[in-house]
Order: sequence, then C-alpha cells, then structure tokens
Amino acid sequence: MKIFVINPGSTSGKFALFVDGKEIFTETLRYSHEQLKIFDSIYDQLDLRVADMMKLLAKHGVDPASLDGIAARGGMLPPLRQGGYLVDERLIHALRYEYAGLHGSNLGGLMAAVLSEQYGMPAYIYDAVSTDEMFPEARLSGIKDYPRKAFSHALNTRAVAIRHAEKLGKNVAELNLIVAHLGGGISLNVQSGGRIIDTVAAQEGPYSTERAGSLDVFDCAMICEKEGVDALRKYEIGNGGFASYLGTNDAIEVCRRVEEGDEYAALVMRGMALQVAKYIALLAVDVKGRVDGILITGGMAHWPEFCEEIAGRVRFIAEVTVYPGEFEMQALANGITRILKGEEKAHLYGEREQP
Repeated sequence: MKIFVINPGSTSGKFALFVDGKEIFTETLRYSHEQLKIFDSIYDQLDLRVADMMKLLAKHGVDPASLDGIAARGGMLPPLRQGGYLVDERLIHALRYEYAGLHGSNLGGLMAAVLSEQYGMPAYIYDAVSTDEMFPEARLSGIKDYPRKAFSHALNTRAVAIRHAEKLGKNVAELNLIVAHLGGGISLNVQSGGRIIDTVAAQEGPYSTERAGSLDVFDCAMICEKEGVDALRKYEIGNGGFASYLGTNDAIEVCRRVEEGDEYAALVMRGMALQVAKYIALLAVDVKGRVDGILITGGMAHWPEFCEEIAGRVRFIAEVTVYPGEFEMQALANGITRILKGEEKAHLYGEREQP
C-alpha cells in the first residue's frame, strides 16, 4: 500500500512516501520570506505549492497514478473528531471559507485534493489541529459567548500516546496520559479513554519560543491601549516568549547561551519549564489525579536540561517519559493506511458529532 504524505507549514512543506508502512523518502521544501511576501493570503500560495509538490514526485520517480491514497495534515478548522476525514467538496469549502484560523496547514487538504481529483485516489486529513473532544465543563471559559477552544498538536500527541501504550503492552484507551508538545508553539492535552478530553493551547498556556502564552487580562487591556491590538496579536505569535526576553526565537541558540553560563537565559528557560509543569498539573485535575504517565515530545524535547526542569516538578503526579522530536509523517501514513484497510472509519465533514 503506497501512501503519499503532505504536511505543509507556514514557511515549509514536508512530504513523504510510505509503502506498506515503511518510509521510502521524506523531504522538506522551504520558502523564504522573499518568496512568500508577494502573496496576500496563504491560499494564493496553492499553485506554487502544488507545482513544487509535483516536481518533488517527479524527482523521486513517483507516478501519482500509482498511489493508493493521500494523507494530509489537517488545518485550523471548526471542531472535529479525532481520526480521518475524507477530502471532499464540503471539506474543501471548509478549508477555504470556514477556517478557525489561518495557517499553512490549511493547505494540506487542498493540495491533496488536486492529486485526488487528477488521479482518482482518495485523500484524507487526519487528527487536525482542531480535534475537539473536550467534556462540557472543560469548555466553559467564564464568559458565555467565548467558550474555550480545543487547539493542540493532536496529530503528534496522539501518535506519541499510542506509541507509549504499545510500549507498555496496553491499548491507549486503557490509560490516562498527559502529553506536552514542546516546539515553536507549545500545547498540552490530557487523553483518557483514547480521547483528547481537555487541552491547553498556545494562547492560554506557557510562553514558548515566540509566543507569550497566557497573559493577565488587565495587562492585555493595557497593551491594547498603549501599543494597539496588533501589538497584542504579535506578542501571541512572533514577539513573545524567548523572542521578548532574549531577542531570539531559536531554542538551539538559547540552549547554547545556557550552556555558556548566561544566567538570564537560564532563568527564562526555567521559567518556561515551570509554566509547562504548572499546566501539566492543571490537566491532572481532569482525571482526578489518576494519571498513568506524563509524556514530553516535540523539538525542544531534545533539550535534556529543559525536560528535566519540567520532569523534576511533576514526577509526583506520574512517571515522565520523553519522546524527542515529532512523529507526524508516520502518524499520517499509519492513520490513512488503517482507513484504507477498513480498520478505521473515516468521517465526512458536516456529518460530524457536535462536540
């Protein structure tokens, strides 16, 4: 079974081919600011991205007609159930016009649709960023018309949870797991019964390499008054976190500074670790403290000192296991393979259960 995987980001696109679950190749295409600044919207980039994708397939000698299926990263859509969604007319319309936020991942299903329509194989998105299975109490924010939103790195965190369960010889549905994805953006979730029942998204959680995370509401009002609403948005995406404190959003650079004895950089790193630990403890309440494991993943999970700062504060809750990096490409391929084999049923957009 031959599965082509499409995982677009804001300034890159990652592609892979899997045959019977084995990775044949993975390649990342990167786009400079100069290349993308001519486009008013991410959707205006679609033709460029598709053309580059077709060149990549040709480079690796892959005939698109030989593919059994396409697996694409799901974008920032309205709330979805976990698992796969068929890329059909309704989903394509939603990706273009019903999105909950603008992000490069919104192009995944649209790029897959081009291949599907031209060559006739089915295409799916899987474990979208907007996977939402929160229980009702967790959805309440404190303001009636502004419920909490479930955005997290669902694809990677579910893959890590499944991998951890298999390592223990158990089904993931048997465990209560808290998973922290630590990357350019940080998100956490708690998984119980095989479902993501609560999340801590970037805008309400720890600060990260370039995001401010949760801010005091009165500070937000003051920023809006003094610097404007756009400034507040930029603190949440681009100018917060490491970028604000240390003038860089490069975690590798911050790690180097810490290793060279920069005490202020070490303080900022420990502050981020403390915040991550606090939100892990917060999510433990969702399952009344019955936590079977705490899993740390993402790019910054390669930083042992940072992970230990977190783990040292939360081991009283449960054992901590680190899974450095991300497993999104394999997770996408595995999910669509299960669907094509009939082991898992794909959903149709518009016929989803209401969260």
